[in-house]
Amino acid sequence: MDEKNDHDEAIKEGLEQGSNSKAIEIAKKMLKENKKISDISRLTGLDEKTIQSLK
Repeated sequence: MDEKNDHDEAIKEGLEQGSNSKAIEIAKKMLKENKKISDISRLTGLDEKTIQSLK
């Protein structure tokens, strides 16, 4: 049973990382279009500090 839980957890982590990578990709595109950081944060779910670091 532990192997199944480990497997499920690994899948969950992979999906979260993929989702975060996509949010970062979108944020970078929005920054290039001079969108407000507050709007980018609201739409991607990334915090403003993270978005600032992408500049």
